[in-house]
Amino acid sequence: MIDLTDSFIEKLKNDDNNKEIYYSDNKPVTLNGCSGRVAIVVRPSSKTFVFRFKTLKYQLGKYIDGYFGIAEARYKATKILAGDLEEADLVEAPSFEKMWNQVMDYKETVLLRRGTSQDRSRLKQLPNFIKKLPITMLSYKTTYKLRDFMLNDHSAGSYNHMVSSCSAVWNRGKREFYRDLLDGKDNPFADMRIETVVRNIRKKPKFSDIVEMWKLLNVHMPDTFWKTFFKLKALFGCHNPELYRLKLENIIEDEYGHWLFMPVGVHKNSSYKNQITHRLWLHPKTYELIQKHIAEFKPKTYLFESPIIPDHHVQKHSCTTRFQRFKKASGYEFASDLCRHALITWFYKKGDADVITGHCYKGSTAREHYMNFDDPEVVKDFVDNAKMYQEAFIEELGDEFMGNVKSD
Repeated sequence: MIDLTDSFIEKLKNDDNNKEIYYSDNKPVTLNGCSGRVAIVVRPSSKTFVFRFKTLKYQLGKYIDGYFGIAEARYKATKILAGDLEEADLVEAPSFEKMWNQVMDYKETVLLRRGTSQDRSRLKQLPNFIKKLPITMLSYKTTYKLRDFMLNDHSAGSYNHMVSSCSAVWNRGKREFYRDLLDGKDNPFADMRIETVVRNIRKKPKFSDIVEMWKLLNVHMPDTFWKTFFKLKALFGCHNPELYRLKLENIIEDEYGHWLFMPVGVHKNSSYKNQITHRLWLHPKTYELIQKHIAEFKPKTYLFESPIIPDHHVQKHSCTTRFQRFKKASGYEFASDLCRHALITWFYKKGDADVITGHCYKGSTAREHYMNFDDPEVVKDFVDNAKMYQEAFIEELGDEFMGNVKSD
């Protein structure tokens, strides 16, 4: 038997996958003439407190530094001897990490929602003192600790995104999975956002800045793979995932010409709920750019296919890294995601930018619920506006549109 202390328990290790190591506390827990002992069970991936009383063994909970240590285990053992714990109190509550994954699985399989990858990656950024904690032990105290932890290395905006995600997971998890276990317990993440000050308001590019980006791509982007990627961003103002998730089968031809079809779940404003398939009409010269890309790189499935992972698109971080290198080499000052700002501004009093950016599917009840986007007059509007913007580039760039570098 050992004098169990939190500092001693913290140092305990077990590297044997086939063995559990028990350490019994040398201080018995006694009440009304009844006595038992707390022990810590050390496994390779966890440390769990148990309480032995007569021939019975109760599981008290996992050791969590700063939240559930030897003092809390002894107190819970005392409650057992006093008969104050319900049977449900002795069932170990799941960790917040488990609840998070259950909620993501529920969204994907039951609600048929895509776009949970960002929330799943956000879980990886959550510190262990939150995600490994049993959900019954989460409190405002733990959220304040999360706030202090994140603000050391992250912006207030990043913290607000994290705490909002945590709050949404808690609400959904409690409602769908742990209504009884969490009955009467408030959401520990609710109303925990902090006021943010808008800093570094970015200068927005004009159409002429995007034309200049195109010219600089011809000179300073030696990789034609990424040159085509960012030129399509310039023409359509797409978000990176909307482009790199496109498949070869999404290039469609009909009586209007060639299109890029973004199937359900690819476009940012598309979901399995609204069943929206966004379409981008391709000017013949834009289509020629894409065909040159396909002929050179010979993708099998995705238009922008990973050269490393077979039948998979390029990764998000690759897009960011490539454009950062381009900016450093060329001196270009704007982020690639600001292409849509220039597009929308250019269309002011000229036409409808929404049919290119995809904002046409939202904003009013009429458009969101009643508009038939397959009606010929509506389709013609998609064609006319896309043609107008692409021809503006062709007129400004001339031979440089196809990648020819203009000599001085």
